[in-house]
Amino acid sequence: MTQHGLFHLGGFSIEVNAAILITLLGVASCFDIKSRRIPNWLVAAGLVFSLGAHAFLGNGGFSAWALGLLVGFGLFLPLYVVRAMGAGDVKLMGMVGAFLGPASAAGAVLTTLVAGGVLAIAVALWSGALRNTLANVRSLMIQTMFRTLHGGSVRIEALPASAGKLPYAVAIAAGTFIHLLLIRSGHALFA
Repeated sequence: MTQHGLFHLGGFSIEVNAAILITLLGVASCFDIKSRRIPNWLVAAGLVFSLGAHAFLGNGGFSAWALGLLVGFGLFLPLYVVRAMGAGDVKLMGMVGAFLGPASAAGAVLTTLVAGGVLAIAVALWSGALRNTLANVRSLMIQTMFRTLHGGSVRIEALPASAGKLPYAVAIAAGTFIHLLLIRSGHALFA
């Protein structure tokens, strides 16, 4: 352990908070892959730890914790409302925001959405469902456009042929990790 809560791992300094966040996201990913669920106790533990870290390590205090939680949760909530994402994914992104604070939470959401898109394409290619996936995306875009033009709901209807479900905790973990690397290298859009 060195000063300011940092430790060195193979010459690479990692903040203890970031290491715990990545560990929690790894565990959430394992649960999501295995059962397609993210346990509430895991998210709650992350929220408690991140609040303690903000309070005791001087990482912006309660306001940074609460605003980060709101940003992470709030930016994913519309995806839940239109049934494009599960509630566990929204809560998990809120936990990420609670760790990172508001500005960095927005950056983690952005990199997570990109990672999710790349992961979805990779899974579709791997499973041979790319044609189905592209047809579903096309159908969703057309349905949403017509409903919006006619004053209807933007809610996503069930598609006739699903291309499969993506364990989105994996995308959240990958996107958050990439965002932390971008912060470390000084290239993050939001830090």
